[in-house]
Formats: sequence, C-alpha cells, structure tokens
Amino acid sequence: MNIPKPMQIAIYTYIALPVLIFFSGWIKLYIGAPLCVLVVIAFYRAIMISEPGSPQVRIKDNLWKFAIAFGIIFFWVLLGGIGKFTFQNADHSTRNSLFELLVYNKWPVIIESSYFEKPVGLVYYIGFWLPPALIGKCFGMQAGYFAQTVWASIGVFLFYYMVTALFVKKAALWPLVVIVFFSGLDILGKYLMGEDIVSIIGDNREHIEWWIGFPYMQYSSMTTQLFWVFNQTVPIWLCTVVIVAQKNSRIMFLIFALSTLSGALPAVGLGVLVLMLTIKSFVLALKKKPIAASLREFVFGHLTFENYVGVVIALVFALYFAGNLMNRSGTPRTWSSFGGVFVSVVVFFSVEAGVYLAAIAPFHKRNYLFYYVVVMLLFICPWYIFGVYNDFCMRASIPAVVILMCLVIEALSKAKELKMRRLLAVIICLLIIGGVCPLHEITRSISYTIQAEKSSDPQGITSLNPIEYDGIRDQYYGYSDNVFFKYLAK
Repeated sequence: MNIPKPMQIAIYTYIALPVLIFFSGWIKLYIGAPLCVLVVIAFYRAIMISEPGSPQVRIKDNLWKFAIAFGIIFFWVLLGGIGKFTFQNADHSTRNSLFELLVYNKWPVIIESSYFEKPVGLVYYIGFWLPPALIGKCFGMQAGYFAQTVWASIGVFLFYYMVTALFVKKAALWPLVVIVFFSGLDILGKYLMGEDIVSIIGDNREHIEWWIGFPYMQYSSMTTQLFWVFNQTVPIWLCTVVIVAQKNSRIMFLIFALSTLSGALPAVGLGVLVLMLTIKSFVLALKKKPIAASLREFVFGHLTFENYVGVVIALVFALYFAGNLMNRSGTPRTWSSFGGVFVSVVVFFSVEAGVYLAAIAPFHKRNYLFYYVVVMLLFICPWYIFGVYNDFCMRASIPAVVILMCLVIEALSKAKELKMRRLLAVIICLLIIGGVCPLHEITRSISYTIQAEKSSDPQGITSLNPIEYDGIRDQYYGYSDNVFFKYLAK
C-alpha cells in the first residue's frame, strides 16, 4: 500500500484486533493462541514487505486538517446513536441487547431459553463489538458504550484517511463531505413512484430509501449504513479500501477472512471483489511473456503465507456461522417472477448507481472497479432474497457502494484538476440530489435528540433481546452442540 507504515500498523491493528479477541476469548487456548500468533506474524510480514511509494499523505504534515476531520467524524458517529448518547433508530434495540449480552455474559455466550429446545450460543457478526465489550467488562457498561463511540470514530477516520490517500492523493476535507452525504438518488426514485417531492422534503425525518417497495431492494447511503448497521459497515468500509489499495494479492484473502466476523453478508461483496481481482491478475499474467514464468508468478503471488492464514481463519468462521439457525433461509428469485422484477431492478439500479456510473465513465470505463460495481449492484445483489427485508441486497452491496463513492471522489478530483467544469457540475448536482436521503437521516437524529432532551427522556432506545421475538430469533443464535461450540469453543 502507498501508505506510511505507522498508518499501516494502525489500520491492520484495527482490522485484526476483534479477531484476536475472539480467538482469545471464545476458542480453546491450545487452538486460539496459535491462531493469534499466525495473525500477528502475517500482518508483521505484510508491513515489513510493503514498499510505500511516493507521494504519501502524512498526518503529521496535515495535522489540523485531520484533527478537524476526526472532530466531524466523532460528531457524525454520535448522531448515529452509537454509544446511546443521541437518538437511535429502531435497529439499535437488538444491537444494544447483543452488546450487553457480550458485556454481561461469559464468553462464548451460551444461553438457556424456553424458546429453544436446548442451549444456544450467540452466532452473529460480533466483531465490531468485541473491543468495546472488553472495555465494558473491565470498566462497566457505560464505559463500554462510550468505547463503541470511540472505536467507531477511529474506524471511520482510518477509512476517510485511506480514501483521501488513495483517490485524492492529498489531505483534504471535501472528501469527508462526500462520504457523509453520498447516496443514490432516492428522492428521484420517490418522484418516479408518483410521490410528491415537496411533501417528502417537508417531512425531513422520513426514511426514504424503500422507495422501490416490493421486491424489497435498497442500497443504503453511507449515513444510513452508519446510523442503522454500524457494526457491519465500519469494519467493512475499511477492509474494502484496504483490499483495493493492495499492489499485489499476497494478503487479499487474509483481509477478506478477517472481515467476515464483522459482517458475513458484506463479506460476500468483498469475496466477489477478491475474485475479480484474482481474475484480473490471471488475465494480465496470460498477456506476459513467457507465459509459463508469468503463470508461475501468478500462482505463487496468491499462495502466500498470509493467504494461507486467511484460509485457516475463514474455515474457523465458516464453522462458527454454519451453526446459525437462519443460514439456510435465503432463496434466489424465481424465473416466474423474473419479468416483473427485471423492470424494477433496471429502474432501481439506474437511480441508485447508474446515473453516477454514466457521469464518471470518462475516467473509469477501463477500471475494473467500475465493472465490479456494475456486476454487484445490477447482476448479483437484487437477485437473491435473504432475511425479512432482504438483508442480502442491503448488506452484500456495501463494498460496491463504497467503491462507487470512491470512484466518484476520484472523478471529482480529476475533473477539478483538468478543469472539466461541466462534468464537475454534473457530478456535484447528482451528489446534491442524492444528499437529500442522508440529510433526512441526520435531521431525524438531531430532531429526536433535541426532543428527548427537552422532555428529559433518556437518549437511545430500549434494549430488546432478539431471543424474545419469533420473526428474528434464529438470526442471532445457533445450537451450542454444533461443531464450533463442541470442538473449538471454550
């Protein structure tokens, strides 16, 4: 990566720490300890072998800009309800409960409940919560919730740093504005569905991203992701740009494997990205002469110690998630519904991503990332249904939405540099229209936070243990006699 080594250490530590805590706290010592050693060695090798190029974006040379950026990010995270200091959207009720289970219960978390015929273990995307939960165990629940706020802010800051370093190549605050307000053109989708835009803008607390209705498709804005599913998105954002930043394939699968503990569905999107990068490398190898030597270089460039460690980690997490009681509930869309859904998918894709792709095509039409976005958002995410509200579409698309945003930021930077004023104006107009959605999310949070303060109500939302709800119970638990809990867990 073209990143200073101190920042590489910070980024890799952020990605690896939840997994190291999981291996230490959930897995038998004689299995978990060697796994921790392997992860540390793999990242040490990756940092030592990397040869940062020039120029590099250094924090010490732009301290005031990055200090302002961190302050904005911290405020953004607070507005998202992370830490229970401000209004929380409905999904936080179960997230609060899961975090409290991690703080109050012995690891691994095993629960006996009348809702299940035998004891169940917590089987969910818990990676983000593990460092704050450890703080909560040591210093109390309030400290744990504050640690969530800090941990999320650090992750978003590292992500912002990577975006500026990779796609702008200099320290700047404007990419952070794009990150906060990047979204598909949901307000346009509402208009196409026959709704009155004026009334929607007037009711500026409405959640407008479900405009397509059935068949339940949504590509969440960056702010929506942070405000609703922060535990999945913050680590995945960072893992996505780290994979894109790699100059070779030696740690790609390791990063992918580590990401799965924070979000199995977003990791599907990362898996497709890794696959496309591998295919790209293979095609380039075929073009080099002599072919035999080139293919040998391709093979050994992927069969690295770091990626072998990734395979081992992926197997451990595969056993962990295989026990989840909901892991077989997904279904592809049937061919009988293809005709009706196809039109909706095309309209949905055009409004959420197609307009941006058309605008930035002059810069990226030869960029493999451009086509990754198309493949994920048009040909994969809309066609598989998982969860009550089709979580697969919303979550597996996260890496593609992140990359689309990064390509837009890079196009803005290049258009400004080349003085392409018309293209610059078009992209900015699209961003302003798309910004209505995250503005609604932010306005709702501020409005309800002020309302709670005036009425002296506590901030945040009541924790609701998902084990008590029939519709979602299986999403979070798995029987404790499965392979993982029987042979690997403490």
